[in-house]
Amino acid sequence: MSPSSRPADAGPRQRRKEARPQELLEAALALFVEKGFAATRTEEVARQAGVSKGTLYLYYPSKEELFKAVVRHNLSSLIAEGAELAAQFEGSSSDLLSQLMQTWWQRIGNTPAAGIHKIVLAEVRTRSSSRPTDCSATRCSAASTAASSAPCRSTRWR
Repeated sequence: MSPSSRPADAGPRQRRKEARPQELLEAALALFVEKGFAATRTEEVARQAGVSKGTLYLYYPSKEELFKAVVRHNLSSLIAEGAELAAQFEGSSSDLLSQLMQTWWQRIGNTPAAGIHKIVLAEVRTRSSSRPTDCSATRCSAASTAASSAPCRSTRWR
């Protein structure tokens, strides 16, 4: 079969191109958790994902944008669900916290994504004078604030 008669979506190159963003996010997550944000170089992420540094920059224009994408991909839906749960929760604060932590552990805690929180905290310490970026870490802070204030409307802290 000649290359021109092959179906367009059947080639391995096309499948690889569609999988690249996920491969880049997985490689970045592994390196960010292992080495930290500051020590991870984009060249290493590209090498681990099996692409060139230029290809990485086609998908993510900077290391910061790559990190934001890693956070969004791994945590955004869970953070949004937690904030919604906290806003609607009627029970005690300890019950809410228990439910939030159990959900987090089941979905994130035993995966490489659990290391994202350590990276965010380390970056906050090193960049303590800078303002938060437009990233899920800001929403995480809002969710934790909602979780801590929601029980105060219905019961007391124990």
